[in-house]
Amino acid sequence: MTHTTAPPCDILIDIGGTKTVVARGGTEHSLAKSVKHPTPQEDPIAALVRMIDEVSEEQPVAGIGIGVPGPFSRPEGMVVNPPNLSPAWWNLRLRDALHAQYGCPVTVENDANCAALAEAAYGAGVNEDLVVYYTISTGVGTGIVYHGRLLIGRHDTEGGHQVLIPPHLNPPPCTCGGAGCLEALIGGRSLADLHGLEAHKLEDPAVWSGVGEWLGMAMANTTAILDPNIIIIGGGLVAHWAAIAPSLQSTMKQLIHIQPLPRIVVERLGAEQTLLGAWRCLEDSRTPVQEWT
Repeated sequence: MTHTTAPPCDILIDIGGTKTVVARGGTEHSLAKSVKHPTPQEDPIAALVRMIDEVSEEQPVAGIGIGVPGPFSRPEGMVVNPPNLSPAWWNLRLRDALHAQYGCPVTVENDANCAALAEAAYGAGVNEDLVVYYTISTGVGTGIVYHGRLLIGRHDTEGGHQVLIPPHLNPPPCTCGGAGCLEALIGGRSLADLHGLEAHKLEDPAVWSGVGEWLGMAMANTTAILDPNIIIIGGGLVAHWAAIAPSLQSTMKQLIHIQPLPRIVVERLGAEQTLLGAWRCLEDSRTPVQEWT
């Protein structure tokens, strides 16, 4: 009898505040199988191992790429204390724990960065030199991709926490500890607190016009500093894009005069973004680092 050995597979993980998705990589950056469960409140490593084993279907695990909410520690592959995850996740060394379990390379990256990488490589930002991605859902996150690689800086980009209202005007507080941040003005949590209704249920056109104006100010700041080819908008609030876009574009036209306006587009990849971006991070970790060109 001839025994065949299943080929090794890559595992991709998207850890969110309410749900966690684990997928097995297929061919040509498609997902072969995925499972979705509520994000565990206790013993997260055991829960992840069960999900990984479910999708790997006894194939050896070649590598694991994980997208996590911030803050996290890239050098340690560790979740620090994301406000939307239970304390069971805090200071959790995901990379070390899963490497010990499967003996394979494990990469951990911020979920907004993963989404930015995926959109730049396979989605709305293909063939663009400098891509900026904003995800607007419960909070606001950003990722910057330059010539196919993440632009990170000392820690991470935090475009959601750029300050748009100065302190003397008594701006609304933000979960980051500051006030007047973009997230405090247009994040889903902030909109719900302000209007007493979950953001996705808000129908007043004036609300979304205001979101577009604040977002236009943020895009103007982004353009002034980075001069991107394209800014991609993603996240749950994209469902209201038709109501947001007119005031966003109008605001940008009023504020930007020296540089040409970048293209502002909606994400293409949807729910698979973080998984595909985590896969890209895993692949990049296997490739020798090249100098910027």
